[in-house]
Amino acid sequence: MIQLKRNFALWITTSEQAEAGLELSSELDELVRREYCNPSNRRLAGHVRARALNWFWFLIDPTIAATNHEAEQGLRGAVVNRKVWGGNRTWAGAQVQATLMTVLRTCWQRLIPPFGFLVQAICSPPPSRYQAETVNQIH
Repeated sequence: MIQLKRNFALWITTSEQAEAGLELSSELDELVRREYCNPSNRRLAGHVRARALNWFWFLIDPTIAATNHEAEQGLRGAVVNRKVWGGNRTWAGAQVQATLMTVLRTCWQRLIPPFGFLVQAICSPPPSRYQAETVNQIH
């Protein structure tokens, strides 16, 4: 898919690519605009109609990747760990594991040292009720 996208980008301009995305979205929308007898088919057609433009948005906006491959690969290590061992003998353990993996991955992506971040988070006093109410009023 990546090579296909690179080859596609070599002979098509950004405006032509955006136009193709809009055209494909419109064609998809037209394909599902008809009467359906089966309720499941009607629901699927409604879903496709509501999101037709979203499915081709990567053609319209070149900063958006065509797949979520990078995000999937970012989670792969945590998922394998969770499935193989991970300490998830209980739902509470699974929730703790998921939260910790999310925090660690976010630290890595933001170039924040995870150990220092966790120490600071654990050692900081919890916010008081007054502080939480003040923050809510500000926002």
